[in-house]
Amino acid sequence: RMLAAIEFLTPLFLLATLAAVIPLVIHMLQRQRAPEMPFSTLRFLKLSVEKTARKRRLRDLWLLLLRMAVVVILALGLARPFLRGSTRLFSNRAAAIVIILDNSPSMSLSDGGEVRFERARTLALKVLDQVRTEDEVALLLTGGPSLEQERLYRRVENVQRLIEQARVCLSGADIPAALQHARRLLRQSESPNKEIYLITDLQRSSWRPDGTAGAPADPSGQTGGKDQAEAAAEPTDEPIPTVVIDVHRERPTNLSLETVEQQVAVPAVGLPVRIIATVRNGALSEQDAQVELAIDGQLIERSETIRLAPGEKRTFPFLYTPQKAGIQEGQVALVGQDAGPIDNQRFFVLDTQSPVQVALVDERHGEDVLSRSASYYLERALRPIREGRYAMEVTVLNPELLKDEPLANYSSVLCVDLTPPDDATLEALERYVSNGGTLFWVCGPNNDPDQMTGSEIYAGTFAFLPEDEEKGWNWSFLDERHPALVPLTKPPSLYLGVSVDRYMKLTWPEDRPVRVLARLDNGDPALVSHRIGMGTVYTLTTGAHAQWTSLPLRPIFVPLVNRLILHSAERDRGPLEVMPGHRVPFRFANEPDAVTVEITLPGDSGTVRLKSQSRGEFQEVTFEQTDRAGIYHVKMIEAQHPRNYAFAVNCDPAEADPETLTPGDVRQRLGEAVLIATDEASLADTIKRLHEGTPLMDWFLIAVLVGGVLEVLVANRMGRQEPLPPEGRQRTTIHDILRRAQAVHHLEGYGRPV
Repeated sequence: RMLAAIEFLTPLFLLATLAAVIPLVIHMLQRQRAPEMPFSTLRFLKLSVEKTARKRRLRDLWLLLLRMAVVVILALGLARPFLRGSTRLFSNRAAAIVIILDNSPSMSLSDGGEVRFERARTLALKVLDQVRTEDEVALLLTGGPSLEQERLYRRVENVQRLIEQARVCLSGADIPAALQHARRLLRQSESPNKEIYLITDLQRSSWRPDGTAGAPADPSGQTGGKDQAEAAAEPTDEPIPTVVIDVHRERPTNLSLETVEQQVAVPAVGLPVRIIATVRNGALSEQDAQVELAIDGQLIERSETIRLAPGEKRTFPFLYTPQKAGIQEGQVALVGQDAGPIDNQRFFVLDTQSPVQVALVDERHGEDVLSRSASYYLERALRPIREGRYAMEVTVLNPELLKDEPLANYSSVLCVDLTPPDDATLEALERYVSNGGTLFWVCGPNNDPDQMTGSEIYAGTFAFLPEDEEKGWNWSFLDERHPALVPLTKPPSLYLGVSVDRYMKLTWPEDRPVRVLARLDNGDPALVSHRIGMGTVYTLTTGAHAQWTSLPLRPIFVPLVNRLILHSAERDRGPLEVMPGHRVPFRFANEPDAVTVEITLPGDSGTVRLKSQSRGEFQEVTFEQTDRAGIYHVKMIEAQHPRNYAFAVNCDPAEADPETLTPGDVRQRLGEAVLIATDEASLADTIKRLHEGTPLMDWFLIAVLVGGVLEVLVANRMGRQEPLPPEGRQRTTIHDILRRAQAVHHLEGYGRPV
């Protein structure tokens, strides 16, 4: 639709194109035909004259066409032609307009002496100045809380109020998704003309090809929008004219606190936590960076000042030892000010609250190390420190009393080398796992493979290896995709050194979803997991006996056991960090009735109370208001098993990337139906081009001048006479021609002379 046709402001002058017949009439009137006079002796002269006449007729035709073209072009130029962009200005037809305002964190940067978002807000109001009373207008934001109603308004004042209320949010922009949303809105309008105005800083990370990473699927700031498949399935209309307004001026002097990572095997009182902050220099010059760590509002440590090269990333490590249990609020911040304060700090949660409850079930508990009891090594792995408080509390249970024990009080239950339990105990274990518990089945010599059937607890079919079979295997594989095992896969020597002399061979049907986490060098599984309801069962086929394997004696044993148990407890505790604008689901097992959850927002923003919904065997609450930076505290009230949670929300780390798109990149992504403006003057000119089109009168008049010059040159060349012979040279007369003709006549035998 844009720049697709030529229109005329004064079409009456098009009648002047009829004057193009005047040169044709004059040409026809001036044509002269010489009378034919037979003269046999001049036939060779006739051939020469006809050849010259054909050339002259061709030249006359070109001259005629050139003169007619000059008249037509002059008439078209006087009609004031223009390339049409939108006909609404001349046809009085209404237009539907969508303004997309980029409010991602990069828009809070200051460059050119002004904050980008303030510049964008001013330009958005300039667009509204061009809106007429019959037009429809809508405003879309690329992130943050959704607007009151994302729809087309007839009153400009409504959109103006929304623009003035708009603020920079924490989530990164997804420009392709915002454009899709704008097109969906415009398809709902019956206005014949449609336009999109995109006001952005052209940050490259905002044009994500998948439309997902770091940003909600909907530009309203909420997740759960249409995915890429749905967007691709939408009907494709003709291109909608799109004006991209670039508010980026220059690369600002900005340092970004990109990430904060906690490195700790077990979050516990008295155990040091390594906190690593990553800082990025987005400026084009060297910058000094200094970072400070605060816990619960108290300054803990301030780093030394480090000079960063342009584009360089640098990590700043801190070491903190928690001295109290519970949820602690952490904050890492850059010292000093720069062009963008929104990415100068990041919050994190250090959860050292009540220890994870673990049940150790072993009928031979208490045997000393000489008996090589599996529970001996496991209990010490779960209690690596003799004094002080640890992240886990271990309770030893007798398997005979297991069916009467309230297993819901434990995050994990370890069944170590048990004689196969009775049916009542198996039912209690199955119920515990189905409700979200984690069960570890540690094989051993007391297991009876013939009785280990008929229960979902068992991963498959077990069998002892023959006594005379060759012994001596090693671990050869550890699943690096499992979140709890990732740190244990490098270097590989951590697990490759685990030797095995005896194990239980485990097989299962192909249709059963069993995941192999560790494998022996003969291909048999050493550690597997499978799901039952909401919970997980881990099966260690090599056991934890020193007679069977060297695993309990290897350095990997303690972190392996701790990480698997703490990973299971992490699901109960909920996420520690959430991307801005994303929904946070909380699921509570072992809660038969609805649970009320109170969420305290960061700062003095108040609280939100939510009622859970029953989802079969668990209660679920979904929290959506994650648009503020800081720590969110979640408290369960009116619950049988109340627990407290906390999570942090920070600026999208992708916003630290300062790279921007060029106008050529934008046209390549959006197609030809796009115009680009950079300031108020170019915006006004772009809107004029969009509405009025591009005037072509000057080009037509230039074509008239060029045509006139060509006409003079062609006419002059055609009318040029043959040059006179030099002085002294005899000229050819009519008598010479007659004599030559007579000579030819005699040679051909025609008789008498003329």
